[in-house]
Amino acid sequence: MLFLTLCTPRIVVSATSDSEIFSQQLPDNYLQVVLTQRKGLSDIVDYLEFNTDLFNDQNTTENQLPDKTEWQQIRSTWVSLLDRLMILDSISQSHEDYKQQDEVTRKRAFPIAYTAFLTHYRYELDFLQITERNSQVHILLNERVVELGFESGTYSKIKFHYLNIAITTEFARLSLN
Repeated sequence: MLFLTLCTPRIVVSATSDSEIFSQQLPDNYLQVVLTQRKGLSDIVDYLEFNTDLFNDQNTTENQLPDKTEWQQIRSTWVSLLDRLMILDSISQSHEDYKQQDEVTRKRAFPIAYTAFLTHYRYELDFLQITERNSQVHILLNERVVELGFESGTYSKIKFHYLNIAITTEFARLSLN
């Protein structure tokens, strides 16, 4: 009997509620997801900067649509970028109501939302800078992306959004917290 008592794991009843456990674990998971997406976006931008032939300089006479292989590379990269940006948007939006939470949750949620926002913003601007080298590529990027449910014109909408004063206002609002 003593053996069973010594070998049986003790069940410790904690005063911590399920919501407190959830609020402690979830932000760490979200932060890991943000960092993973950041690494992926960094890899995408590095890939595009290394493969400069995908986006010929506008000043050259080769400002034309890419061939089929290049188109597939650009499209695959675009879909991967959009997928990662959607994940970051989802995390940012899930933390938008952080001001309505208790202080502990608020202090843990805001940095994650802010990090997701900054990561999204930075890599979107990097991508836009690269894609501006060849306006013909915009035609491909504005095509419908069925895999992610995006209609045609997504590139133009994203470009407008991230080069608009509204996003700067959001950046300033978050910086004041």
